[in-house]
Amino acid sequence: MKEVQSLVDLSDDDLLERLGRELWSQAGHATPATRQTLRLQAREWLTANLPRAKDAVCGNPVVGAIRDKADMVTLAGAIADIFAKSVGFPVPSVVAILVLRIGLSKLCADWRPKEA
Repeated sequence: MKEVQSLVDLSDDDLLERLGRELWSQAGHATPATRQTLRLQAREWLTANLPRAKDAVCGNPVVGAIRDKADMVTLAGAIADIFAKSVGFPVPSVVAILVLRIGLSKLCADWRPKEA
């Protein structure tokens, strides 16, 4: 929770750079990237993975239960836990905060459970 608390106060650009740095590292790039490149890579990843984030968060009963009652740090921590248990979400705390800044109402507006 302490990690989430320290990240909440960062700007979107700082959060995107952290996500981009992790993605850059995972891709095995040998050369350093510019801050602009890191932010661009993070934005592209976030756009491509928003449907997965939506599926993980929008129907989650924990998020539903605390969504309107919890502060940003508590909600971000809960979403980060969900992302940490899912495959393919680097730096779950950063992604959780970026998703919350998009807004759960906006993110989940057209969400429907997948049919079995």
